[in-house]
Amino acid sequence: MRQSGIVAAAALHALEHHRDDLRTDVERAAFLARALQSTAGFSVDMASVQSNIVRFEVEMDAGDFASECYSCGLYMLPSGQHGMRAVLHRDLEEGDVGTALEIMKQVVSGSQNP
Repeated sequence: MRQSGIVAAAALHALEHHRDDLRTDVERAAFLARALQSTAGFSVDMASVQSNIVRFEVEMDAGDFASECYSCGLYMLPSGQHGMRAVLHRDLEEGDVGTALEIMKQVVSGSQNP
């Protein structure tokens, strides 16, 4: 099977077996985006949040932000000097998004001990 077929098969499986999980991921992403948008040190283009992916800007260097979040157990990808990309997925538990948000707030404020 070609690579595109493998990706298509995975997408089809997700739609057939995890539709509710996908909906929950999108809702959690929207919650995270709204919370970040209302927090000093973060900026989110809310119109771009239409899936389980949240792209946002941080005032500090994105690489440093990602590294400090990683040291607290939160994994995200930097994108450019201030851009970040967070992907929410079905393995998250209730409350994990809140925990992630607290870690991000503490890293931006300079206190890394969540």
